[in-house]
Amino acid sequence: MIQVCLLVLVKGQFQELIDDIMLVAAWASDTKDGSLSDMPEVPSPGVWDAVKSEHGNCRGRKCPHFRDCFYWKARRKLDTANIIVANHALLFSDLVLKEVSPGILPEYNFVVIDEAHNVEHVAEDHFGINITNYTISYLLSHLYNTRTRRGLLAFITGADNVIALVEKCTEAAKVFFTQVQAWHEHAKDETSGKCHPNFVDDNITETLKELRVALGELSKKGEDEDDRFEFERYIDRCKGLEESIKEFLTQPQEGSIYWVEVSKGRRRRISLRSAPLNVGADVKRCLFDKFESVVLTSATLSSDGGDEQGGFGFFAGQIGLEDFEGLKL
Repeated sequence: MIQVCLLVLVKGQFQELIDDIMLVAAWASDTKDGSLSDMPEVPSPGVWDAVKSEHGNCRGRKCPHFRDCFYWKARRKLDTANIIVANHALLFSDLVLKEVSPGILPEYNFVVIDEAHNVEHVAEDHFGINITNYTISYLLSHLYNTRTRRGLLAFITGADNVIALVEKCTEAAKVFFTQVQAWHEHAKDETSGKCHPNFVDDNITETLKELRVALGELSKKGEDEDDRFEFERYIDRCKGLEESIKEFLTQPQEGSIYWVEVSKGRRRRISLRSAPLNVGADVKRCLFDKFESVVLTSATLSSDGGDEQGGFGFFAGQIGLEDFEGLKL
């Protein structure tokens, strides 16, 4: 449920992408739902990241475009729906968010999951860490692009010291991910990418903290409410990255596995990944303990030979399912 954000289009902060964003703006005036799937030509990831509406950047009723907002139009439709159809990724994104916020979807009491053999793998993606070099570069370039000298901070008076910190973070990120890539090249055959605590030097989290604090100070001085909201959004993202990278390097979760992935090609994607070795407790907490009824269906849930739970015992154990009724047709 990700649509284009009308406020971002109107503000036009990302001048380096202006030609592409103007095309998106023209499409936004005609589209019915504002979703990426409705676009005749898919924009580059950088353009869509710049203009999409998402949980962390929505002002809700305080936004001047609230009445026309594609996201809130979709939410209002969902609020009156008797049945909501969502893919696994959206469902688990909502379940995770509902532990700390209202979530993405309206309240519901019953869940039916088809192709439920995928639940364990989808849960692993949502209860672990997934940070790439592009995650950080997109964030920093939206604040201030050192090559084009554009971005949110380019329009803010008195932001020179914060821009300097963005440049410092950009260089620190390059050094950090160069370390990670070099380690992966050396150790991948022996470790399959699995890394031990503090396998590279942490030269980046303190710099991200400096940037976060400076953004907070700049936000307090701002008079424009939209700018303050944008600052809070980036402050939260910096804090999230800072905490996730620290966790990845220190590896405090004994029940999790931590590994590095490096894609092939000229523009390599370097990923820091983690996942619980057993997602059962997490799935039980956010899914099975929360709803009146959960139905799981698939052609491949039971194992051959059977067990006391009708052949569903292994699958149930993997996803934290304890008391249930099984039926094979």
